[in-house]
Amino acid sequence: MDLRLLRTRRIKAVRRERPCMWCAEVIVSGSSAVNEAVVFEGEFRSEYYHEECVAARDRTVKRIKDDLEWSPGDYPRGGDESYEDQWEREEMERRRADCELNTEVFPVELRVIWP
Repeated sequence: MDLRLLRTRRIKAVRRERPCMWCAEVIVSGSSAVNEAVVFEGEFRSEYYHEECVAARDRTVKRIKDDLEWSPGDYPRGGDESYEDQWEREEMERRRADCELNTEVFPVELRVIWP
């Protein structure tokens, strides 16, 4: 991924509605935002973010310590856990809860015989 940040500026009130590049929700006209001018794979882009989405993106980059690739809408507004990560975490919690239920229903001997 070839990304070069040219400029970042905070905007007190955007003049027209724009999509947030992190959560894909609309940044309502009159609300504050962050605008970044970037060159992505040789193409100039002007990207807008909710202020909380920029903070979430920065937290995510620090957490994974690697290049972060995403598409608008992969993350909830202001969230640093993608919808896919949330689904996987919830699925693991459901499986863990199912296992706990199974240990209550079956005696220990049956769990050893039937894993």
